[in-house]
Amino acid sequence: MSERIPEDERMTPAEFRCVIEYLGLTQSDAAALLEVSPRTVRHWIEGKYLIPDGVREALERGEARTADAVGQLVAALNDAAHVGVIAYRSDADMWAARPEMKPWPARWWR
Repeated sequence: MSERIPEDERMTPAEFRCVIEYLGLTQSDAAALLEVSPRTVRHWIEGKYLIPDGVREALERGEARTADAVGQLVAALNDAAHVGVIAYRSDADMWAARPEMKPWPARWWR
């Protein structure tokens, strides 16, 4: 169990927004991944509610997953005779081809 983070060390609304934008997520995507309502995400961004302790850790896992996916893609491209990257048009298309990516949206992959 993680320790409670002091209020002055919590993730700020600006940090939260920057991270979800960096990950290519909409507020709705972030809500789905964090298993909260889009309204809650909006309130975090507006500073109406404090961002819970576990959100930073969840987003850090998302950043790590992103770095891992980019690393794997770069390695595959370095080894490929013909270079190409698939950009999925929809979440359903990506999840059909790469089920391990669910619930991340195709927007994140692009």
